[in-house]
Parts: sequence; structure tokens; C-alpha cells
Amino acid sequence: MDGDVPYRRLATALWVLARTVGLPGVSAEQTSAAAAAAEQALLSALAGENHFVLQERGGALFANGVRLRLDVEGFAAAEGLGALLRRCGIGELLLTPAARAADLLAWARCCNGSFAPDQDPQARLLQSGSDGVYAAGRAVPEVEPAAAAAAANSSSQLRSVFLQNQLMAAFAPSLPVPRRIAQSVLQAVAEALLGEAEGLQQLQHLQRDPPRLAAGVHAAVLSALLARAVGCDDPLVVSIAAAALLHDIGRLVDGGQPSPAVAGCRWLLANGGESEFWLRCALVARTHGEAAGSSLARATEVGLAAMIVRIAARADQLLRQEQQSPAAALLLLRQDSLLGSFPGELVTALAAVLPLEVAG
Repeated sequence: MDGDVPYRRLATALWVLARTVGLPGVSAEQTSAAAAAAEQALLSALAGENHFVLQERGGALFANGVRLRLDVEGFAAAEGLGALLRRCGIGELLLTPAARAADLLAWARCCNGSFAPDQDPQARLLQSGSDGVYAAGRAVPEVEPAAAAAAANSSSQLRSVFLQNQLMAAFAPSLPVPRRIAQSVLQAVAEALLGEAEGLQQLQHLQRDPPRLAAGVHAAVLSALLARAVGCDDPLVVSIAAAALLHDIGRLVDGGQPSPAVAGCRWLLANGGESEFWLRCALVARTHGEAAGSSLARATEVGLAAMIVRIAARADQLLRQEQQSPAAALLLLRQDSLLGSFPGELVTALAAVLPLEVAG
């Protein structure tokens, strides 16, 4: 990921410049500083080459033909720049070493009022006197009312790609789940979070603690496999996986609560939306640590979700964190089930969906 750092920094610098120009009350010195920073970022991105191409396609940014990978710091800038290019009708931006701070500033000013989706952006750039900056229109012109829907869809795609990349980056190959399956689960979880109010905020909070994020990612993948194995339908499978991702978030919030479980429940209720999705996440965070009993048949839907998350988190602890062999992990899980931590049917289901050898 380090190889595209100059590209991501340039995208951020261009977005900051455009935003600076568009904000009221910004001084000339601040505008000049943003333009100078963009020029420096461009020189670093060019790295001696004679041009740099930035494209927005399908909600993603591409630098010199390669999808720009996003990190937490650069996500907001990438999303903002992508939306700006769409609004201005720009599908491709080509920058050359001839572009100086004044040229980039002229481009930013065009972005704040002169460009129009139904006009040639390059013609307007030429009128502005900008040199070294070339803009091509989008391949398929967007017209109202389709433009608003397409822009919203592209933004959602960009967010989804960002979330999927962040979640997969935390997935450890040592967990005995094929990567393609994990990616499919995490894609569904990312889309579910985006479909809910404040979904991105919850993940960004979890990302402050990479080990906790990794534990949530692995619990989510294992929970999805278990939920499907015991007959849950697709929407419930995804909902349980999302709850598993956030199940331990209470350890990252205000320690003044009676316990991390209570803290997590209250935090999710306060910061999530009022939907059934967030209520389930909050209740799972509150109850997943409690002994679940020995029967799936009598479990409520939330109770089932909490049981699944509990055994998934325990399995991840044994397999990945304690590096137990699959056979040893399964044996310890069976012992836990005899003590009432979770029903034995879940251990059997786990053994069926993972390559865990039954000891003895």
C-alpha cells in the first residue's frame, strides 16, 4: 500500500485546495498555501514522469489506471474529490509538470462554479488560463434526475470499497477460512453498515484499536458461517455478522460504565440509529459474554445471535490468538459447551464448516 502514498497525498491536496477556495472567509494566504501544497504533492506524484492521470469511475478513484487504495486518513478526501469530479462532469484529470500552484488554483476555482456537467471542462480551463491541467468529460453524461441518483450510488460504492478494504486488511490468513469466503462475508457486512445511519462512524471508532478490530472481523466471519449452518436466512446472517464485528466495542468507550458489555450496549444505542439492526447489535454487545445455556431450540433471535457471537469469539481466541491446533480448539470448545457457555449444537456446526479435526 505504501507505493501509492504520493497518489493518495495528491488526491488529498487537490480536495483541500478545492474546499479552501470554496469556503467563505478564507484568506488569500491560506488559499496560496493550499495551492503550493498541491503543487508539491503533484511533483511527488509525478516522480519524474511527464504526466499524472486521475480518474473517477463507478465511485472509485484511479491513479494512472490503478484503483487508488484508501486508508482511514484519506477516505474523506477521496470521497469528497470523487463527488467534486462527478459534479463538475469531469471523468479524467491529467496533470503535467507544467502545472504550478497558480494553475491548480485556477482549476480549483473552476470547480467552485465555472464547470458544468453538460459543458466541455477543458474549454473552461483554457478560458481560465490554467496551464498543465487538462480535464476530460465523463464518458456518459449524467442528466437530471439521473445525475443525483448516479452520484449517490457512486458515493455508496466508494464507501463500500473503503469498508471492505479496511475489514479485509484486518483478516488474518491463520484463521482456517478461505479468503474468498471471508471477503464475501465482509462485503455483506460493509453494505449492511452503509445501509444504516451512523454505520461508518461505528467502524471508524473500532479502527482506533487494530487488535480489537481484528477480533471483530474474525468473529464476524465465523459468526456468519455458524449462522448459516444453523439455518438462519441471509438477512439475519448478515445482521449477526455485523453484531459480531461490533460485539466488543464497549472496551473502547467510556470506562465509567459497570462493565464493557454495558458500555458497549449503551454506546451503540446512543450512537447508532433506532433501527432493529442497531438494537440487535446493542443487545448482542450486552449479552454475548453471558453463559448461554445448552439449547438452541429455546433461544430467541437475539439470544441465538449472542450465542453464535460468543462461540465465534472464543474460537478466534483459541485458533488465532492462542494458536491452538484445530483439534485442540475443538476439544476446548466442547468442554466449554459442557459448562453451559454455549449449546453443543454450535460446536458441532463449527466443526462442520471449518477444517477442524475432531480429537480422539
